[in-house]
Amino acid sequence: MKTSEVLLNIRRSFKLTQEEMANKLMVTRQAVSRWENGDTVPSTDTLKIISMIFNVSINHLLGQYNNDICHYCGAPIDKIKSGVHSEIFKGEAMKNILVTGGAGFIGSNFIQYMLTSKIHNNIINLDALTYAGNLENLSTVKDSPKYTFVKGNICDGKLLDEIFTKYDIDIVVNFAAESHVDRSIIEPDIFVKSNVIGTHVLLEIAKKHWKKKPEDKYDREYKSGVKFIQISTDEVYGTLSYTGLFTEETPLAPNSPYSASKASADMFVRSYHETFGMPVNITRCSNNYGPYQFPEKLIPLMINNCINNKPLPVYGVGAQVRDWLYVEDHCTAIYAVMMNGISGEIYNIGGNNEMKNIDVVKFLISELGKTDNLIQYVKDRPGHDMRYAIDNNKITSELDWSPAYTFKQGMKKTIDWYLTNSEWMNRVITGEYEHYYSKMY
Repeated sequence: MKTSEVLLNIRRSFKLTQEEMANKLMVTRQAVSRWENGDTVPSTDTLKIISMIFNVSINHLLGQYNNDICHYCGAPIDKIKSGVHSEIFKGEAMKNILVTGGAGFIGSNFIQYMLTSKIHNNIINLDALTYAGNLENLSTVKDSPKYTFVKGNICDGKLLDEIFTKYDIDIVVNFAAESHVDRSIIEPDIFVKSNVIGTHVLLEIAKKHWKKKPEDKYDREYKSGVKFIQISTDEVYGTLSYTGLFTEETPLAPNSPYSASKASADMFVRSYHETFGMPVNITRCSNNYGPYQFPEKLIPLMINNCINNKPLPVYGVGAQVRDWLYVEDHCTAIYAVMMNGISGEIYNIGGNNEMKNIDVVKFLISELGKTDNLIQYVKDRPGHDMRYAIDNNKITSELDWSPAYTFKQGMKKTIDWYLTNSEWMNRVITGEYEHYYSKMY
């Protein structure tokens, strides 16, 4: 593909006129026209500016492909060379994606993934910025022309209506949720409001904007390309014994106020598909870990306490088993569901890494050069599920996805990130967190 074609496709994908493109690059409209016609090629300095503004590799701008995947649209290079490019170059793939809870742990990682790997999409991030929401998580992408932040709550129907109208939302990825089991035991009402009522309000607004005839209760036709993706958890299935795996057919049996609220939200999403025909998918993941995770969760809590030589609180004897999923693998799985998931289907997302909590703690102790003397066994929490384990055969076989990271690989990246970003950790550990920590442990 020639430089002229790449530049033309960039401008079209960002919905810019030649005049608007010229203003962004501080050149004349005539210069843009000459580039797109192939009469001239931008200077090296101009190519660098284009690369920075639109997050496009220089190699792509020059029509040179040194990797297996196109940096601009994510299409396989062999297909590009044979003339079959990503839909972005047909003007079909541009999507306006509303990511709720995008300043949280998984949401912020997903936004970073989308804006660095799938940059032909516009991302609108709606987050209430509660204790676990942190815009610092998105500092690397905050200036992207494809990113917009809106502060607000998914329970605010008026605000959601304005967002859908202003940004013409095509896809909703609903991360917004209270997500810590321990907190749900103390304040379950907050989980009902955010996770159940909030999801219902979001579904109602999506239905209003996406149905072709929103006033007709019998109408099941929706605009082309829309989808509601509910990000859920394997905890809705309850607990397993020492054998067996959760499948998408496993009956729901939540054991905590948190998992009960997520199961309720899932049922609302399912009902909007069955009753109103809304295109939806539900994903249920195993335990995530990785950069930007709030230190109330096991792995960042233990890393931080190890670094500071503080006791490592372990519930019971630490025999609880979890399947660990590196957050980047979760993001690629969500994207696979977004692009190819069959409407109405549920997809389990697991990392194939089952470990006892105590073994995770001891692994971290070893990696950080500490001793087991830091371990402090504490009274187990009420209703603590013994084992979670995911059968991810459906998503691997139907959507051609599989986790890229082993537990050791993901943990090494995670530990390195927290060691390198100690200032981030220090800033998120506020007085409120310290109060919560002392109350829980």
